[in-house]
Amino acid sequence: MTVVVETADSCGELPVDSAAAIAYTPREAELSQLLLNRFADGSLSPSLMTEWRRNEPEPRRLSARAREELLLRWVQS
Repeated sequence: MTVVVETADSCGELPVDSAAAIAYTPREAELSQLLLNRFADGSLSPSLMTEWRRNEPEPRRLSARAREELLLRWVQS
């Protein structure tokens, strides 16, 4: 996977090894990118993720389908 680091005067791409890269569906990756874009452009705050976690009764592992639904709900908010 590649991480893009951008500053006011430059931009660089860095290769990053990630075991998680194969753990997510293409749709999850797409929705995650859309969510990150909304965070970056200021139209959405990452606080919605921490609020969601606070409201969960206990940490649980979500299925791919549940993760996609959650990401979609966040992207559309």
